[in-house]
Amino acid sequence: MVELAMERNLALHEDYMFVFHNQLEAINDIVRSGEIGDVRLYRITFGFPRRDARDFRYNKALGGGALLDAGGYTLKYATTLLGMSGKLVAATANYLPDFEVDMYGSATMVNDEGVVAQLAFGMDNDYKCDVEIWCSKGTLTSSRVLTAPTGFVPTCTIKKNQEYETRDLPADDAFLKSIQRFGLCVKDDAIRKENYELIEHQEALVEKFRALSKMD
Repeated sequence: MVELAMERNLALHEDYMFVFHNQLEAINDIVRSGEIGDVRLYRITFGFPRRDARDFRYNKALGGGALLDAGGYTLKYATTLLGMSGKLVAATANYLPDFEVDMYGSATMVNDEGVVAQLAFGMDNDYKCDVEIWCSKGTLTSSRVLTAPTGFVPTCTIKKNQEYETRDLPADDAFLKSIQRFGLCVKDDAIRKENYELIEHQEALVEKFRALSKMD
C-alpha cells in the first residue's frame, strides 16, 4: 500500500488515533520536568477478554491474531516513547488450543540510548490498557492510555516510594485529530511523506516481531 501510494502521490494514514491524544504529551511533560527522575523502564500493556469465537480477530485469513490487533498499539506507543531508534531485541508469540492465530505475546525494545520498553498484549486476557514509567525518583502509571474516548478525562497516578497522588490528564478527541492528520496528508507533501515513513517503520517492527518469535 505504501508503494502504491508513493507511486500515485496519494495520502495514506494508519489510524493509531491514540498518538494524537493530549494525555500523551501531558505524561511526557511530567517525565521531562524531572519530578520523578530519570527513566529506568517503560512498560506498556494492552489486552482484552476473549470474544465470540466467530470474531474476525481469530480468523487467520482475515489478518487475525493478537500481534496485528493489540500488539500493534504497544509497538506504536513504544516508538513514540523510545524514538525511531527503538529496536526489538526479544519477542514471544503465544498460541492456545483450537485457535489458528497468536492469542497473546510480549516483547522488549531498546533505543540507542539504552532505554528499555517492555511490551505485553493479548486477546484472551484480563483487560489492561496501561503505561508504567518507572523512574529513579518515582513511578507514573495511567490506565486508559491507548483507548480514551472523546471527552473522557484520563488520570495518572504518581507514586514516590509509598506516597501516591492521582492527577487528571487532559480530555481530547483523538479520533477527530486523526482524521485531521489524514486531511493534512492530502494537502501537504511533506506530511504525506512523513506518514509513509511512519507506516514503513511500524511494518518493520511487526515483521521483526514475527521473525524473533518464529511466528508461522
